[in-house]
Amino acid sequence: MPTINAIDSNIPIEISKGGTNATSMANTDGVCYFDGTRVNTTTVGSANQLLMSNGSGNAPTFQNISSTFQINIQEFTTNGTYTPSAGMAYCIIEVYGGGGAGGGVTSTLPSTYSVGGGGGAGGYARGQFSATTIGASQAVTVPVAATGVSGSNGNNGGTCSLGALISATGGTGGTYGGSSTTVYGAGGAGGLGSGGQTNTYGAQGGWGWAAAATGIYFYISGGGASTPVGQGGAYVEVTHTVGGVGTGYGSGGAGSLNLTSQGNALAGGNGAPGIVIITEYIFSSTTLTYPVTVPNGGTGVAALAADGVLYGNGTSAVGVTSVGTANYALVSNGIGNAPTFQQVSMTSGVTGILPIANGGTNASSMGTSNGIVNFDGTRLVTSSTALLTSNVYSNSSQPSFRAYLSANKTGVTGNGANYTIVFDTPVWNIGTSYNTSTGYFTAPNTGVYLISAAVTLEAISVQDYCFLYFNCSRTNNSVSIERIKFTTWNQTFTASCLMNLTAADTVYVSFASYGEATNSESIGAGAGNTWFCGQFLG
Repeated sequence: MPTINAIDSNIPIEISKGGTNATSMANTDGVCYFDGTRVNTTTVGSANQLLMSNGSGNAPTFQNISSTFQINIQEFTTNGTYTPSAGMAYCIIEVYGGGGAGGGVTSTLPSTYSVGGGGGAGGYARGQFSATTIGASQAVTVPVAATGVSGSNGNNGGTCSLGALISATGGTGGTYGGSSTTVYGAGGAGGLGSGGQTNTYGAQGGWGWAAAATGIYFYISGGGASTPVGQGGAYVEVTHTVGGVGTGYGSGGAGSLNLTSQGNALAGGNGAPGIVIITEYIFSSTTLTYPVTVPNGGTGVAALAADGVLYGNGTSAVGVTSVGTANYALVSNGIGNAPTFQQVSMTSGVTGILPIANGGTNASSMGTSNGIVNFDGTRLVTSSTALLTSNVYSNSSQPSFRAYLSANKTGVTGNGANYTIVFDTPVWNIGTSYNTSTGYFTAPNTGVYLISAAVTLEAISVQDYCFLYFNCSRTNNSVSIERIKFTTWNQTFTASCLMNLTAADTVYVSFASYGEATNSESIGAGAGNTWFCGQFLG
């Protein structure tokens, strides 16, 4: 019969038997972990701390944690493999395709030219990708630079890519123009990006031209197209010259040039290779005490006053204003002083002129004391003539005018010709309603006007009948006044009338005399001889 032994409770059960290999746990509320021999417990740690690994051979501990951030850039100018840096959360990938080579040239005869066009720039793509999308690694493809070919089109630039995620095709090589008296080489087209949030074409290469006419010669090869990270090859203007090579990344090579009588063909300039640029955004964790300080991206304080406004305090903890009174504004108190809520000072706290739309005057001052304020279409102004004096309103700018004829008008009437007089010299023109170029007075207001005129008639040889007309633009509102039997030299005809005008009506003066065999009579000039005036009565 087998013997059953009692279990010794003081002997720990081994790990291999499903036990802990420990007789007790060192720390109440600690987290259990295996130390290589037995199950042990961490220290308890402080409230809100997180359990962090300290690496192989070291027990985990509770720590205060803060995330830190950094940027890392990787560039690929040849084929390779992109492996994300540790902690990479996402990256921005930029791809430039290779630049096309310039066109080559053939040999030429004594009367022919050959010219090549410039290579196109590589396309461009830019996209953002997460670490999950990138995965453990991605193949990077960056072909070698495109080369020029003697007497032929330049080779196309290569397509650059990162896996199947994003790519940009290369620029097309420049074409060549064979031996001829007039010849051109077309510039190569730019490549195109794909797979990014931004996908654009590269620039086209320059065209090359060569031609000759009687006494006129023109020849230049096509320059290579440039990119933001590469300079296109320089064009050439000298016979039997190879086009410039593209530099940097993605730029095209220039075309070559042969003028007359060149026995050898030439290759175009090489394009520049493409490039893949990866900007990584990396997050990592480090231990940090709290509250988080300003240099570590925190505020430096554990609590903030309710309804206050935060303000910077250098590397020290951020400050917070007092709440302030309702409807007060936050006002700067200058360098070294915290801002505070205050009532706004209209003298020191406000600059500029308040516009009409915001309830202001749109004016910084009023020009005339006691002047009546009116709106001129832009701002409020004070009248220099419309005034309030001792509570009495006066308006000396009531529309009125007086003008006279400054030079004699000879041979204008006598045999019935009705001559319109333009009184070209103003004595005054309040309201600027009289036009000295046309002789027309335009009524600015609707109402009654006193209109007067005087006309001096010269060179009278027989008994004349004369008519002075106040012509109005409104039908049936004109006035004619007759004066008979002018028989002597220099007779003046003066007349006045009241006219009821509507705003925008025009009035002008014309004069006619009858009795002469021809229109041989003249109208005499002068401020006291031939004049026209008007006054708005109300």
